[in-house]
Amino acid sequence: MNELSRRVKVLTSAQMDFGLISPDHWYQPDWIDEEKATENRNNLVASNVIYGGEHLTLFISILAQILL
Repeated sequence: MNELSRRVKVLTSAQMDFGLISPDHWYQPDWIDEEKATENRNNLVASNVIYGGEHLTLFISILAQILL
């Protein structure tokens, strides 16, 4: 367990899992239409969606929902 996970775990009694995201998953896939993705991120920002303009955060959260 690293320092971050130790510090976070003391803040809650909820079950928490930590993992390492491989560098291969740090970028959106090549098959993503970047023009369309940019337009959609801009719409999310305009709608005040938290992290709406952050492609990595959105991609990882969507990936996590698919995998879980």
